[in-house]
Amino acid sequence: MAFVLKNLALALSLQYFNLMNTPLPIKIRVAVVLAIGIVIFSTVGWSFARPWDPVGDLTVLSHHQPLRMIFMVLLLALISTALAIVVSGRWVREIAPLAVPAGLSAFSVLTGGIFALLLKHNQLPGRSRMFHHFSGEAVFWFVLVIAGFILAHLSFVFFRRGSAAKSPSAPPPEAKTAFIKRFVTNFINSRETRAAILALIGTCIVAAILLMLLAQSQAVKITLPNQRVISAASVPDLGQNIFAVFTAFLLATMLFQHLLSAPLWSFIPAPLIVAVFAYSGAAHQVIQVPLAQVAPTFILPSMRIATILPVQYIGLGTLAVIAGYWFSIRARRIRQFTT
Repeated sequence: MAFVLKNLALALSLQYFNLMNTPLPIKIRVAVVLAIGIVIFSTVGWSFARPWDPVGDLTVLSHHQPLRMIFMVLLLALISTALAIVVSGRWVREIAPLAVPAGLSAFSVLTGGIFALLLKHNQLPGRSRMFHHFSGEAVFWFVLVIAGFILAHLSFVFFRRGSAAKSPSAPPPEAKTAFIKRFVTNFINSRETRAAILALIGTCIVAAILLMLLAQSQAVKITLPNQRVISAASVPDLGQNIFAVFTAFLLATMLFQHLLSAPLWSFIPAPLIVAVFAYSGAAHQVIQVPLAQVAPTFILPSMRIATILPVQYIGLGTLAVIAGYWFSIRARRIRQFTT
């Protein structure tokens, strides 16, 4: 497992290290921030979040001390973001938010799959509730990621105000109110907002389609108690899910950033939306087709993307979104300089 983490850190660092033709100090800061998130979460964080079962899944639903785990994860997210802010310098808005998704990606590699949960929740009401719970858990991990973005932005605003503290005059309150109203109006009616909405919708659709294509597993035929024969599938391997999540959101973000030139913030909610869509669909399907009682470790083929754990959706998905955004910008700049 240490070997896997080492390669994860190396791969993430190399991907961000080559983003655009940025100066070496920025590249070093990016690598250090990624390392901060991975090291803190994979060592201290995993010691608190690790399930009792060595091959068990990392979910709040199945954890033996859920409140303790939530508290420690929140604390470590705050610590890793604070260290990332210090390391990032004046590029804090762009670099510091990487720490939390990098740490959650370490969790995504260390955790087991959903196999044990399928065995435990082998009745219809319990399995349906399990997938609904996954939707809420995805929101929890997403809040951690967004908190990192907010803290990075607030620190940027604070440092910028500190550098402008020597200004002899400040705008009157009326001017600030007018500025806020003008900002809201322009935001609602701007081309950037329309592009952001279209980019988010398109990214979610394309990422979901790619996930269905990439998260594959063995297909089987199962006979239900009413003698109906249905198609079913085994749970995809952990490595298959990790590859599917990162690749799907990377390619989808690259595509729509290239087509619409939307801002980064418009892509960030995509992993959460796709995760909630997958879990909600699975919660409905397990009621329609009572497969859990007959073959608890098998699922419907359309439910493969629901076997991806919430921490994997949000951690790996967010990193893939950020990487895809910057890769697309880099490709556009290369074309501009070569034409």
